[in-house]
Amino acid sequence: MKLTLIKPVLLAALAAFALSGCEQLTVESIPSGEVVACDQAFTGWWRVQAESVDGDDDDALHLHVSDDCTRWVTVETDADGQRKQEDLSSQMRFDFRRIGDAGYLAVSDVPNNPDGKREVGEGYALLRYVVRVDRINLFEGDPRREAHRIAEGLVRGKVESGSQAQCGTDGNCNVNTTITGDGDAIADWLKRFDPIDRAFFELRRLDDKTANDLDALLKSAPSDGKPKPHE
Repeated sequence: MKLTLIKPVLLAALAAFALSGCEQLTVESIPSGEVVACDQAFTGWWRVQAESVDGDDDDALHLHVSDDCTRWVTVETDADGQRKQEDLSSQMRFDFRRIGDAGYLAVSDVPNNPDGKREVGEGYALLRYVVRVDRINLFEGDPRREAHRIAEGLVRGKVESGSQAQCGTDGNCNVNTTITGDGDAIADWLKRFDPIDRAFFELRRLDDKTANDLDALLKSAPSDGKPKPHE
């Protein structure tokens, strides 16, 4: 997957869309578990990287998470050095949960978003994450697989799509799946099936110099949120 696709993919992931940008898996409730106000492993500057890179010259996408995890800002740099800043936390809310040894990030729309946008829709996007020394790997669930589990009566939920028989594994129809129930039911689903298992993307920790440069960029950004070209 090209890095030029990572920006919409990141936004889509945090907004509950699958890699295709057309399908999504959401949950009705945040799973029950240990409430983590802010996982400090996420704070600071990261480069957003796809699991596989094809080597093309693509735009760089960086993410900054504030020390209290309340502000998530992306900075995208194109081939001409133009940089665009976007505050994801103005559109979405990020909640951390820990269930056993697994960490989860639940993403939902900000209530009464003044922009009138609904990135996630009803419910929550759910990503599992694994913290490494210099990176964080994130995983997503498969809406088609969970649609089959719902059809088989293994879990409660709802599916909006064409016929599963018509979709197939690589079909063109969209499958939007929601796992329903309270927090305990969602946690039970996670423990029984370990469904958030598809490698999606990773955050790679930036070196100090690049992080300091981007810090200065954020502090000097104009009011329209679009930093000047890097000189």
